[in-house]
Amino acid sequence: MLADVNIKVAKAKKVIVVSGAGISCSSGIPDFRSADGLYAMVKEKYPDAFVSGKELFSSGLFNNPATTSIFYTFIAELSLACQAAQPTRTHHFIHRLETKGKLLRSYTQNVDGFERRMGIESGGRGNGLKKIGTRNVELHGDLGRVRCVLCFADYEARDDYVEMFREGEAPHCPACEDRCAERVNRSARATSIGTLRPSIVLYDEPHPLGDEIGALQAHDMRRGPDVLLIMGTSLKVHGLKRLVKDFAKTVHEKKGVVVFVNATAPSKEWDSVIDYHIEGETDSWVERVEEDWKKVRPQDWEIQTVLDGEVVHKSVAKGKGKAKPKCGFVLGFLSLTRQTSPRSSWNRTSYPLRRRRKNAPRLRRRKRRLCRPRYRRQGPRAPQHLGEPRHAPPPRLRYPRPLQRPGHRSSVHLPPRRLPLSARVSVRTMQRRSRSTRRRRGSSRRHRRPPQHLAAVTYSMPPPT
Repeated sequence: MLADVNIKVAKAKKVIVVSGAGISCSSGIPDFRSADGLYAMVKEKYPDAFVSGKELFSSGLFNNPATTSIFYTFIAELSLACQAAQPTRTHHFIHRLETKGKLLRSYTQNVDGFERRMGIESGGRGNGLKKIGTRNVELHGDLGRVRCVLCFADYEARDDYVEMFREGEAPHCPACEDRCAERVNRSARATSIGTLRPSIVLYDEPHPLGDEIGALQAHDMRRGPDVLLIMGTSLKVHGLKRLVKDFAKTVHEKKGVVVFVNATAPSKEWDSVIDYHIEGETDSWVERVEEDWKKVRPQDWEIQTVLDGEVVHKSVAKGKGKAKPKCGFVLGFLSLTRQTSPRSSWNRTSYPLRRRRKNAPRLRRRKRRLCRPRYRRQGPRAPQHLGEPRHAPPPRLRYPRPLQRPGHRSSVHLPPRRLPLSARVSVRTMQRRSRSTRRRRGSSRRHRRPPQHLAAVTYSMPPPT
């Protein structure tokens, strides 16, 4: 059964990895919730300051200067421990999935920054989705970064910053100091200067990149992962539980598998979500997976150690003769001076291309509603320089304008055809609106007073005799 799971992981093409603090335990960094984890260590070291170890990682600790100082000292010691430790075999396995082209994305709860040290792109400093990297998403932040509590400027955690944190003090933000000094130099009011804090996400605190993480998750679900690996986490955080369930649903729709690797078993709510639970250390299971991977797909582990400097063209490799240099195609394209229009029936020959003068204004097309009506021609329109005459537009027909008030010169129009002399003309008169209607409508410009009489001319022929 275990070999079948390993083979499915080895044959996967799009793998999503969700990892927790359990994958770093073999490097000497404790996890959070175990008997000898960080929560138990905090409660034992500071029994009077905190009721439970979880309170040290709550956002409410900044309300008290004493707890804030303890938090800075503890985080500095944890950061120094992470710098002295080395990535585990599980981190190397995640990096190998990326180099083999199988890793779709890695979501980690860890703040040690081992994925970044392994070369997995994480913690991008660009705009939009680039802010959180393309391969590794740090759900809870990184101890190697600090940010301002006032302007949210992000910096790398230098050694002097870590030493100040170890003493229980917070360094000042360089961006706020520069902004305040610039205002003072021009005799303006000085602004507040923020302090730096470790760039990690605490409990009861919104994630600064929550929208970007949601967009990345939706993008990965559309790509259709076929394997979901959950390693070294107890699945107790609400946001992570929602993320894992959404990914598991997508993987099951693609007929994939969800594998959970942890020393402790999951709760009953995960029975319909997790397909396989591997109880044990993640490093030992990863080693078994790599052994089965080499047996099933040895081509994934072939490495070319010697590279020759010759580049063979495709046609030469197939034995079709000497290949043409690529520069010939470029020169042939740049020497193009004539062009043939295949869609025009009147232009079967080439004509020279016309180039626009330098700095010449671009002519805009007039809007169609402002132009004269365009008539459909029987054939294509020939250019003037070829000497072919244009097709003349059809003649315009004049129709009588609508009837106007009596006495006007254009009030009565005869039809285009000639009528007999015996035609009788009957005039129908419409009286104007009543006074009450005019009073109800008002005397605005929009409702002008209608004319006294409106005349309509009706032509009728006498009955045949």
